[in-house]
Amino acid sequence: MTQAITVENLTKSYGSGEDALAVLENLSFGVDDGEFVALLGPSGCGKTTILKLLAGIGNDYQGSIRVHDDPITGPSGDVAMVFQQYALLPWKTVVDNVALPLVLQGKEGTAARTAAVDWLTRVGLDGFEASYPEELSGGMKQRVGLARALAADPDVLLMDEPFGALDYQTKSELQTKLLELWETEAKTILYITHDLEEALYLADRVLLLSCRPTSITREIAVPFDRPRRSRRVEIEGSAEFQELKRILRSELGLST
Repeated sequence: MTQAITVENLTKSYGSGEDALAVLENLSFGVDDGEFVALLGPSGCGKTTILKLLAGIGNDYQGSIRVHDDPITGPSGDVAMVFQQYALLPWKTVVDNVALPLVLQGKEGTAARTAAVDWLTRVGLDGFEASYPEELSGGMKQRVGLARALAADPDVLLMDEPFGALDYQTKSELQTKLLELWETEAKTILYITHDLEEALYLADRVLLLSCRPTSITREIAVPFDRPRRSRRVEIEGSAEFQELKRILRSELGLST
């Protein structure tokens, strides 16, 4: 299978000389086309740094980062990012926030808004087109962020703990919505989380990261057949799921 993301010997430090802080050290991994991969690791280990570099935010690093074999030298229409903090423009309506990347791509305003309305419907926000971000709940804001990222039709979706601040019910609903959209849109997703159950429910593979300077300590293939949306209770209640969760906790040095 073709690799959508290829990272080779990625090394990144902040500062210089004796004050330099090594964050990533000779980090290498790949993500196949259409694959869903979760990154798990301690806080501050550089997970967000990895996503930012993949998104073309900053180029002060050593090593190689490629998307579909093209080097990443700056922001690209092939890659979109969904942040933990919603990153919506407060002075724009919901529909204009979603339409923004399409306008920046050169799409005519009316066509961009029409496409944005369609994406808002797909993420369950029809009827909120004229609302402003301050009028929305956290879960609704994250739906807007997801719609905006997908409206740009990227090949790769980078997600930085997008549901981490949400309550359990909203988080579960958005996890299921994300799987539905991923299954229909066939995007490649690299997903940061601290939630072990979330990683095992969503991902095809889980990459475990060390403390700084970060490297990959273990890769775990998630064995559960897809689609999973209608079988969540069954999957999470299985002995295999519980054993994988135990392994992840052990690898991360968490109490069992």
